[in-house]
Amino acid sequence: LAIVCPEHRFTLIESRRKRVAFLRHAVATLALGNAEVAHGRAETLQLAPFSTVLARAVAPPGELLEIVRPMIAAGGRLVMLTAAARAAEIRALADGFIDIATDGKPEGLPSEIVVLERALC
Repeated sequence: LAIVCPEHRFTLIESRRKRVAFLRHAVATLALGNAEVAHGRAETLQLAPFSTVLARAVAPPGELLEIVRPMIAAGGRLVMLTAAARAAEIRALADGFIDIATDGKPEGLPSEIVVLERALC
């Protein structure tokens, strides 16, 4: 995304040291001035709220929502690719979020894209 959307800033959050080293190497090698890598767990990092959070394979739905809730600005969005069977569970647990209509399951993938918008209040 940082390559195709140079007008946006990206923060990559990773807790594992080896992955952080790889991500930092990739950002430097590709000269991505709009991307930074934050080393730590999302729930413990002190970062300003984001307008959009993309999450993949972070935690079970209820836990994921609690981790990312403080990271998303009011009116911001949470985008996640999840098992189609879990999409309804995520939506049911998403108190304080509005489900943004999507096309559902992308063709050829066993997963579904869920987009939630954090309520303004």
